[in-house]
Amino acid sequence: MRNHGDREVSSSCPSSCAADTRKTSPDANRTWKNGNEAHGIDLMSLIDGSALDFKLVMTYLPAYLPQFHTFHNIMGGVSLGGHVAWRMPALIADKVEAAIMVVGCPNLTALMLNRLRIDPTILKTTAEDLYKIPYETLAGTMTVEQKTRWPQVLSRLVSEQDAAIDEKFPNIPLLLMGGKQDPLVPVRFTEPWVKKHIERNVEFFVQDNTGHSCTKEMVARMAAWLGDLYSK
Repeated sequence: MRNHGDREVSSSCPSSCAADTRKTSPDANRTWKNGNEAHGIDLMSLIDGSALDFKLVMTYLPAYLPQFHTFHNIMGGVSLGGHVAWRMPALIADKVEAAIMVVGCPNLTALMLNRLRIDPTILKTTAEDLYKIPYETLAGTMTVEQKTRWPQVLSRLVSEQDAAIDEKFPNIPLLLMGGKQDPLVPVRFTEPWVKKHIERNVEFFVQDNTGHSCTKEMVARMAAWLGDLYSK
């Protein structure tokens, strides 16, 4: 995964260089609420960059390990990693056999516009269908601040990815887990996808009295699911 913590330009900065100036941007890990106006772009570029990194690994690993002829790639992640895991099968469908998403989201347009306090009912739609709304229509309901935080180019990029996950996601085994009281990535943004694809091999576990975390119960369920995956 790409660095989800502090980022440095160089650890070999001259001694005359103040420690804080080594950071490319201390704000890059903060949210809109905490003063980072570029939060949407920072988060989505981090997710996309990580997905491309994993695609590179899956593509080139067989070249590094020619003694192996069969590879079983199972993508899994928690939180940011969960968002990446949702994007991987759509990005490189022929190389991902199964996936585990813990507190991740298949519809980041819905999630991010919810954080921006966009009301889908004003647009006569639902949260899960916000990615289908043309930006010109969406922008007509947004404040100047909201449009700055969710620019047209970003909106188009995320909407295209959400459409691919909703409409072209490969039919692979999935284990989806989340906390019922998660305030950061509410499970209500995953539920419509699960209902729409109910005929697939999808296990959806929502844990009561749980927020934005990967619990020991989730880890146990994950282990059992992985054990069963190739035993059938």
